[in-house]
Amino acid sequence: MKKSDLFKKSFTIAEVENLNTLTLDSNVAATARMRKNEANLTDAEKNEFKDTVRQLVASGAYNKIVNIHEDMKHDMHGRMHGMISKTGVQRFLGWHRAYLIEVEKEFQKINPSVNIPYWQWTKNQNFPEWLSDLLPQNLTTLGGKVYNVTRNIGVNQPSLPTKKSIEDILKISDYTTFTLALEGWQPYGAHNQVHVYVGGTMEEMYSPGDPVFWLNHAEIDRIWSIWQATHANGHPSLIGQPAIMDPWAYRYKDIAVTTDLGYAYEETQL
Repeated sequence: MKKSDLFKKSFTIAEVENLNTLTLDSNVAATARMRKNEANLTDAEKNEFKDTVRQLVASGAYNKIVNIHEDMKHDMHGRMHGMISKTGVQRFLGWHRAYLIEVEKEFQKINPSVNIPYWQWTKNQNFPEWLSDLLPQNLTTLGGKVYNVTRNIGVNQPSLPTKKSIEDILKISDYTTFTLALEGWQPYGAHNQVHVYVGGTMEEMYSPGDPVFWLNHAEIDRIWSIWQATHANGHPSLIGQPAIMDPWAYRYKDIAVTTDLGYAYEETQL
């Protein structure tokens, strides 16, 4: 796959067939860990997050985490190898929610107080400065290529998603159209736009090598949770094997509600 291929907006929403939705019951947990806005982190919290990533990189565990995403057999994006993946469209949000949960568990093995923060790029329209020196080195792709994390901020994409663009996405009632828009297909930007804005490693299949990946996906997950609050019956069309968020055992119904998973977001409004 060519660089940036995953994040190019080459297809429109109208090109993908609408699929039936699935209604699931859910229970809200009484307590939850808090994922904070990165702009509200204390200096100590920022340093704890960075130190945790560095320890995971040094142990080799971080590389294994990254390589899970590089393996496109998990079918977790709407655009796969230059082609539309109808299953990937439906799995995008749920799969990445599961991914964040599992990564957060790895972080908390190092430091139980560390949660993944979110980058609220509709308000903070600059790359989080405190992450500028967090550039993992000597990571290895599944194909054996050794690389250092790089960024090319604002070169291939000069702007970040606006509040208005996300407000428009939140008005969408159909799950399939919503997830396509949030992933970043035309005419929207969202997730894909952020990847290309950061550039460098974030435009590759091994984009989680750049730790800002987690903050971007936490924001995508937060926006999804805001949408879920007003669309109780809005679910992906997933049954059978595609409903399992491999390589983990989660089924979609297991990860449909954030507080069931033991976490919540500091801000529940856009």
